Amino acid sequence: MKRFQFKLEPLLEYRKRLEDIVNKEFHEATMRLDEEERKLLDLKETYNRYSEEIDRLKEEGTTGDEINLHYSYLSHVKDYIKEQENIIRRFKEELEDKRKRLIEATRNRKVVEIMKERSLKSYMTIARRLEQKQMDEIAGVRFCKRGGRR
Repeated sequence: MKRFQFKLEPLLEYRKRLEDIVNKEFHEATMRLDEEERKLLDLKETYNRYSEEIDRLKEEGTTGDEINLHYSYLSHVKDYIKEQENIIRRFKEELEDKRKRLIEATRNRKVVEIMKERSLKSYMTIARRLEQKQMDEIAGVRFCKRGGRR
């Protein structure tokens, strides 16, 4: 009997490569999201630091112009925070899309792997039957050569 050969092996390899590509994209998107979240955290820390600075300047009795300058900067930081939150929202949507694509690619690969397992199981069953048939024939021939005696 011929060696087992899965006829859809090229399809399985293609789906594995596709899954690897999508997995890599998902990983890269995760890293980009983490980076953008770090940027947001830095902006919030800057905002808090300058808010505290404004409070300190007020307590020291600093002039209104300098405090207004800090408020202006704080306003810009607040705008950057909103912009960064929008960026993060878009990255999360992109990440969710990549997650769905990865799940689909994994599912597609597993379908073909299950088909391969079933095909191999069927092949092994047929191979065992053929082997048993050959063993029975060999035993029958030996039995006949001995003249039907044990």
